[in-house]
Amino acid sequence: MKILFLDDDPFRTREARICFAKDELSLAETAEQAIRLLEKNSPYDAVSLDHDLCGNIYCPSDEVSGFAVAEYISKMPKEKMPKQVVVHSFNSGGAENMITVLQGIVPVIRQPFTKGYKDVFFVWRYLHYQFEI
Repeated sequence: MKILFLDDDPFRTREARICFAKDELSLAETAEQAIRLLEKNSPYDAVSLDHDLCGNIYCPSDEVSGFAVAEYISKMPKEKMPKQVVVHSFNSGGAENMITVLQGIVPVIRQPFTKGYKDVFFVWRYLHYQFEI
């Protein structure tokens, strides 16, 4: 499975590396890095997006948050779009804004990191095996 994982938290990126050790994983810490990876390596099977990427609890600007990436994905050519987007942000408002911009364009779910930050990975594995994404 080809995955793009956007998050600036070292713990979460370490967890992603562990959970997806057998997959083709691209990691991005900024919206700009994620957009460059999407331009270069699309399509992805799955993209996971955090909202707040500023090293703070809340990112003050949509331009430097995961929202910028969601907006970019929403405008991609259909053949380049990811098969699935998972919004894993704890920021409810930011997550809802990202989902709103993607709904009806690409399959999107919200799965915040909880209980040891692994729930989102179980959802992906289910989707991968259930729908062969």
